[in-house]
Amino acid sequence: MVRALHALLVCCVLLAGCTSGVGDAPASAGSENDGYTVAPGERVSVSFAFEDVRELHAEGTNVSSWPGEWDAVTVEAASLSPSPSAGVDTLPPYHLWDTPTDVDATFAFTASESAPPGEYTFDVTAWDDGNHSHENGTTESVTIRVVGNESG
Repeated sequence: MVRALHALLVCCVLLAGCTSGVGDAPASAGSENDGYTVAPGERVSVSFAFEDVRELHAEGTNVSSWPGEWDAVTVEAASLSPSPSAGVDTLPPYHLWDTPTDVDATFAFTASESAPPGEYTFDVTAWDDGNHSHENGTTESVTIRVVGNESG
């Protein structure tokens, strides 16, 4: 019974994709709904798991409504396992695999020293087709909350 429950839990997490904090100190990771909190100049890493990935991309959403400029919070792939077969050199880049692959990805979100307080939302999307149509992807959203710098 325990083995079946464990297998079911693992399958659910892999099918849905998961978001979990592996924050770089001193950032504090909250629940998925609470987002992740950083001060200006800090960084937090967030991990995701996707199945049957051919293409993976992370980008800011509704950037025009952010409290700061487009580069107030940036995202970059901190680790991708297995490593992608190729990439498309955009900002941020697209990561590509030759065949559908289960991927564990960690993205680092960094608030600039001048990032104004507020919420910055990003989508991490995985697609299982290789034609770059960007249809029917699996998307996980993450909110990075920048709080005022208490040192000044």
